[in-house]
Amino acid sequence: MSPAESIGSKPRVPYRKPRADIYTVLLLIALIAVLVGILCLYLQMGIYDFEIKGGPSVAADRPNVPAMVADPQRETGSPTMADPSACTSVVFPIGLT
Repeated sequence: MSPAESIGSKPRVPYRKPRADIYTVLLLIALIAVLVGILCLYLQMGIYDFEIKGGPSVAADRPNVPAMVADPQRETGSPTMADPSACTSVVFPIGLT
């Protein structure tokens, strides 16, 4: 054996191929689900002869909301409803309480 071979060579350890675990199985299930989804979308598009048409043009009306104005009688000057009788309850957007 030459000196160059003995410097860079390490004793070889037998390599054992890793076995498939649960995560590999879940990855294969996800791949199959995506492929089935693509197939279903392809078959659905076949019903419409693979033409994508836009939906009808619809203009949404703005909701009738009273204007917000500053109340001159309040010291803080925070906005209040212009018509307090129209406001019977407070409605919060989704996620706010």
